[in-house]
Amino acid sequence: MKLLRSDMYMLDTDAGMITFELRRSRRRTLAIQVHADGQVVVRAPMRASLREVRRMVHSRSQWVVRKQEELSAQAREYNRLRRLRRHHRYFLGREYRLQVARAEAPGVWLGCQTLHVETPDQSAAAVDALLEAWYREQARRVLEQRLERCLEHARPILRVARPQLRLRHMRTQWGSCSESGRITLNTELVKAPRRCIDYVILHELCHLRELNHSPRFYALQDTVMPGWERHKATLESVSLCF
Repeated sequence: MKLLRSDMYMLDTDAGMITFELRRSRRRTLAIQVHADGQVVVRAPMRASLREVRRMVHSRSQWVVRKQEELSAQAREYNRLRRLRRHHRYFLGREYRLQVARAEAPGVWLGCQTLHVETPDQSAAAVDALLEAWYREQARRVLEQRLERCLEHARPILRVARPQLRLRHMRTQWGSCSESGRITLNTELVKAPRRCIDYVILHELCHLRELNHSPRFYALQDTVMPGWERHKATLESVSLCF
């Protein structure tokens, strides 16, 4: 094991050369982490010897290299999707080519295969602002409509009143339900297929009866939307393109 600096080491393993950072703390066990950028960090108790650290890295070397390869592939796919998003946008599960044209009056409209943006200012910031406003307007229309349809479908089972609806952009959630009975939906949902939107709405409507993820909650969800797992998986898959 070669020392690169006071806290950095390089170890030749059966899976290849592994460079890692050693961090000591008042913990009881050894642990190894691979960060999104591929950096390897070994967390060790203060009294752990370098021999113990080396042995642990050797034993996990195959996993470390495999994890680094997985993260590298994910990063490449993320960058590919970022490049794709410069020229394409999604609406209700369909992919549209983005076309920007100069015009006196700004506006956004949807064609058969193209999402058109017309603006006197064709800068990326101006185009993004117009698209954001258009998506927000469409989200209000579509999500209100889907809520009504889902309520019509689920009310005989759930026996709930129409909840207060709030729309906002969220980074980590598709929806939420408060103790007061207000449902919040992510405006990004308008980019997903309708059945995925309905899955999220029905999920939150079930929370009006069961504000948890207990077996009773999932029994309700199975009743109002059999096969919801398929729509959940679809949403998780297509959302990578948003």
